[in-house]
Amino acid sequence: MPLPLPFPMDTSMLLSPNVQDYLHDNIASLLSGAEVSSIILSLCLISIVIPSLFFVVGSKVESEVVTTQAYHIVDGLTMSLQNILTPDQRAALKPYLDQYIEAPDLSQADAEVAKKNSALVSKAYTYIGIGVGCALLIILGIWLKSRFKVGHMLVENLFIVAIVAAVELSVLYFVGRNFKSANVNFVKLKLVEALQAYGASAS
Repeated sequence: MPLPLPFPMDTSMLLSPNVQDYLHDNIASLLSGAEVSSIILSLCLISIVIPSLFFVVGSKVESEVVTTQAYHIVDGLTMSLQNILTPDQRAALKPYLDQYIEAPDLSQADAEVAKKNSALVSKAYTYIGIGVGCALLIILGIWLKSRFKVGHMLVENLFIVAIVAAVELSVLYFVGRNFKSANVNFVKLKLVEALQAYGASAS
């Protein structure tokens, strides 16, 4: 059985005062100042929380993931070399490694990366601050006109943003931290192909 319509479906009533009042009341309720301000405030809070979580938590989790996968790849390659080379060959190779291979000094490169990241974070928060400031001015203008209740709207949006932050943190810690995107076998294959190509060019 179809649901009853809020007003009769009669073409003669489409321009009647009742229909006009009905549409006006519903459109006004959908576009009320409180609801528009709530949407703007929610976007402001999310635009602050999500980047902050990325810069504070996500970057650290990403660094841990990259470091773990790098160790995973190196361990896989060294295990392969141990299986390929005999103990005598590894002993004969060690003096050459000690003499010609030296760990690079990455302090300057690390400082440059930290400087660029800091500048990027500052720029991001500057843009976010400008956007949030403009949004708050819009909310203030709407409030001066309609005088809606701010407390309930603020609590409601903080609750929503807290749920969004909890979901984001859960994804970072339980999914992102344990996700392995590096394919050790692919790296081994490319290394073998490079060594074969080097051997072919040297012969």
